[in-house]
Amino acid sequence: GAPAGTLTLIDSDRGVFCLIEGPPPEILSGSMLLRPSCIALIVVVGTLFFGAPPASAAVPTSTLTSVVKLTVQNDQLKTISSGAGIVIDGDGHVLTSYQAVKAWEAFKKQPITICPTIDPFIEPRCTHQATVIKLSPAHDLALLQIRAVQHNGSWMSIEEQRLRQPQTSSFVRIHPTTTTELVELGEDLAIVGYPSTGGTTLTYTKSSVTGFVRKPSKTASVPWLLKTESKFTSTAIGGAAFTDEGVFVGMPTHTSGTKEALGHVISLPVIISFVKDTL
Repeated sequence: GAPAGTLTLIDSDRGVFCLIEGPPPEILSGSMLLRPSCIALIVVVGTLFFGAPPASAAVPTSTLTSVVKLTVQNDQLKTISSGAGIVIDGDGHVLTSYQAVKAWEAFKKQPITICPTIDPFIEPRCTHQATVIKLSPAHDLALLQIRAVQHNGSWMSIEEQRLRQPQTSSFVRIHPTTTTELVELGEDLAIVGYPSTGGTTLTYTKSSVTGFVRKPSKTASVPWLLKTESKFTSTAIGGAAFTDEGVFVGMPTHTSGTKEALGHVISLPVIISFVKDTL
């Protein structure tokens, strides 16, 4: 029995102390029956001992600006579809979803408009044009290359623009030897893109890996998709999935004909296989 007003060790394993007021608390079935004032002190002291839960890391802005918005226009220059992509090298190659540019196949004379993310807080300006290099409907992937940039109201080739005013563009590096998904079950992800439901600025959504979809091969299964806890609408395609450290691990895809489906991400090994003969 401890006297009133003394600091008494309640849980020796956790090192939790409590200021007891008045008569000693009763013991019920081996547990302390604590008064509210005592419980409050335990919460405070527990925070001091164990610390607050660590805050999730954020993907660096320099990595976020590698994500671009893109639009497809018809012959009347009316936007008929849009999505997001990610710049994957310094030569202006943009990886996106096949579904994002599928409408382009009916208007192949029109370039695809690229809207770089200069600042995640503001709407991107559509100042670049790209052509389609490669398509894979089966993998829902498309590879574009920026060919022109807007200059004084007209379009200038990207080569001429670089000669006049060299600029450094943000892009993510894809390591060509990667053969695994680079993430573990339960690991946090950041899904970044330009879904129509997110307005006109960049949308950053926290998610996590809930499973894997692999394809069987002769010797072992090979990576295909990451399952996430997010739900992607048909406009939340393209863009990028990053780890908290800013490592690019895949591209969001819409795998169902319904308006909303379990969010899948095309894994990095599939992307590498798609681009390796082109870059």
